[in-house]
Amino acid sequence: MPTMIPYPISGESPVPERMISETFRWITNTSVKEWVVFHSFEVSDTRISFVLHHKTDLCVICLEVVLEPTDLVDLSGNTIAPISISKEVMEKLRKQFPEYFDDDSPLAIGHAVVYPTETQYEAKELPEHLRPLFPEGTVLPRRFTMVTEYNATCDPLNPSKLGEMLENYAFALLKWENIDTYDEDWENAQLKFSELQDKLESKHNMEPTLMKIFSTNLDTLNRELLRLTYEQYTSLDRTEKNPRCIIDGAAGTGKTVLAMELAKRRAEKHEETVALMCSNATLSGRFEKWATGISKGVTGKIVAGTPATLLLSVFKDNDVLKNKYTEILKDSKLEETLRKGDIDNGWYHFIGNAVDDLRENEFSNYFDYLIVDEAQNLLDPCFLNLMNELLKDNMDNGCWTMFGDLNQAIVMLDRKLEWEKVLIEFGIDHKWSYDELKTNCRNTHEIADAVYGLTNIPSSSMSGVHGPDVQIKYFEGQDQLENQLEKLLSIWKSEGHGSRQIILLSSTDGTEFGTNQSNYGGWKLCNIRRIPEVDQGDILESDDPSDILKYNSDVPSNILRYSDVYDFQGLESDLVILVISRTDAQVSFEGTVLIENEKHLNRVLYIGMSRAKTMLIVLADKNYKEHLNECIETWKMDKTRSQNNASIF
Repeated sequence: MPTMIPYPISGESPVPERMISETFRWITNTSVKEWVVFHSFEVSDTRISFVLHHKTDLCVICLEVVLEPTDLVDLSGNTIAPISISKEVMEKLRKQFPEYFDDDSPLAIGHAVVYPTETQYEAKELPEHLRPLFPEGTVLPRRFTMVTEYNATCDPLNPSKLGEMLENYAFALLKWENIDTYDEDWENAQLKFSELQDKLESKHNMEPTLMKIFSTNLDTLNRELLRLTYEQYTSLDRTEKNPRCIIDGAAGTGKTVLAMELAKRRAEKHEETVALMCSNATLSGRFEKWATGISKGVTGKIVAGTPATLLLSVFKDNDVLKNKYTEILKDSKLEETLRKGDIDNGWYHFIGNAVDDLRENEFSNYFDYLIVDEAQNLLDPCFLNLMNELLKDNMDNGCWTMFGDLNQAIVMLDRKLEWEKVLIEFGIDHKWSYDELKTNCRNTHEIADAVYGLTNIPSSSMSGVHGPDVQIKYFEGQDQLENQLEKLLSIWKSEGHGSRQIILLSSTDGTEFGTNQSNYGGWKLCNIRRIPEVDQGDILESDDPSDILKYNSDVPSNILRYSDVYDFQGLESDLVILVISRTDAQVSFEGTVLIENEKHLNRVLYIGMSRAKTMLIVLADKNYKEHLNECIETWKMDKTRSQNNASIF
């Protein structure tokens, strides 16, 4: 399958374009994975159905899809508009990027048209790969023909024919334009073509979104940076074919989105009772609110929560057990320790008792399917024991999928998570399928590079996704920090930006935001665990923190959200200000912080910085300056990386 941008295309797109887009997905030709297909591409106010970026043969093909057969010919039977439109876009691309398509360039460009020749009324007559797209009775084109500018034709609803046609056409374009694929400059041509792809993708995705984000009111901005990538869809397909899956991916690769989509599919399509478990109570609140809406009118059911709150859901009809565990959670710090990655003896005692109660009261095998998000915090014998008891057929033979950032040394405070060893020792012994998400579809290039520079954890951002440079500033003392925050937020507000897409993240508990004042830029500070009461203007404790995370909620526009990094794990915001304060856990010597004795720093940086989708500012205590500058300089010296990415600092 080529890389489809976006995929899937909107259900509101014209039916013929949806049919062609889905046919692309089923092409299996050898080099098809080297294609990039942009849907609904605009050049100088002219829209075309598809632009194909053919990496193997270094050419671009402009492909127009005609909606009705009558659009194709004039009264004399001559071919008209479609070929003209595709040719017009081709010529505009030539003009817009002359450095890539001039007479001396080794890059080729061509155009083609697809048109329907008949219509039919039974979806069951469609090729098999198209049937799931449309309900029976839908009026659909029966046949299509594709014509290139050199009159080569094929059936574009046949994946193999379409793939073969495009391969041959791409090769022919090189021949017709006298481009020698064995030229000594071919390697340079490939680099140039990759540069063109980056520009095309940037143009296709960023012009209506990130490129205008700071000249548009953030409260009303319809931003679509996050989209499902090909590898995300591949991972979802893998969960359909395998009863037990591990999906591994760094921050920003879309694990939480996939966990929610998988839960929805299992409840709707398979009519199962699904557990959606995570370690973060704030994220759990978002899951619970979302699951309530999904479960309406669906035979299946989604139950979301942390290990502790899932138990409360299971025990909801048993007042004795529900009250017992509610009181334990109220009086303990279990949830507090878990969100920071700590699994202490208190958890082992709590889960041990819970497993006994599940068995004695016949609550075992409660869930048909188990989904674990942020699994790096939960892959421990303690929680596996609970999962094993709750899941039908247990963890060894039951159906489950875990999403986690599993291969980073910082996922736990004191050790690297040896997740394979944990699973094998528990008795699951490689009875799972493993898949890895590698594409960061949350952060801009600049943010992803900053994360790498300060934590040495790489994450490959989507091509073309750029934004403002990351800023790193230092403060000395509480007054200077508050002055910097006031200045930043006042400027943003004066420029017309709203507060709901801004989050202040703390490396400690957030107290540094409000020592001398409770608002910045005229916005009232509010912890994401607390929800403002709109009528009274007060801020109240709430069991549903997800309300304050929604940009279109009833939360007043004068509210400025803040959180510690652990409460915000698994979540994201367009603008993030991460404050790194000096803590009692650090060891000081003559005013210099010895960073190697600060267990949390790398983890705080990684989690906090990767929450930002578009803009990131790090405000750090001056004692961190030497360490962070050293990280930056080390990163700059990585010649291989700096050749492919612009420096952010």
